[in-house]
Amino acid sequence: MTSPPTEARTTVGSVMHSGVVTCPPDATLRRVAGILAANRIHAVVVVSPDEAAPRAVVTDRDVVFGHARGDLDRLTARDAARRASRPSPSEQTSTCDTHPRPCPSHGTTHIVVTAPGDGRPIGILSSLDIANAVGAK
Repeated sequence: MTSPPTEARTTVGSVMHSGVVTCPPDATLRRVAGILAANRIHAVVVVSPDEAAPRAVVTDRDVVFGHARGDLDRLTARDAARRASRPSPSEQTSTCDTHPRPCPSHGTTHIVVTAPGDGRPIGILSSLDIANAVGAK
């Protein structure tokens, strides 16, 4: 019997970036661009002040498309964001071969990892995190 590939044994929790940078739903894309640039990140999690659970994710790609359309000051994070894909608490320890992956062909390059219980965002799993894990093996 052959053992599974190394990346199949890599857990979501060990590959994700811990911690998240958030913005409110009413932040303009220009403000989101500033947040991304200041933190040197590719995605920001959209969280309402009255809710712990993430609503959506805005990526650098969303900002670039907004800029190309001339909508940086008109569109908000709520307008541009993609619904946040969140693993359940049990999936945080699942292996990257069984966990839903960020999928650029579906417009999703980031998955928000949430805390058990309250659902607050605790990390991000990106397609680059998975590439890094696979490339390092």
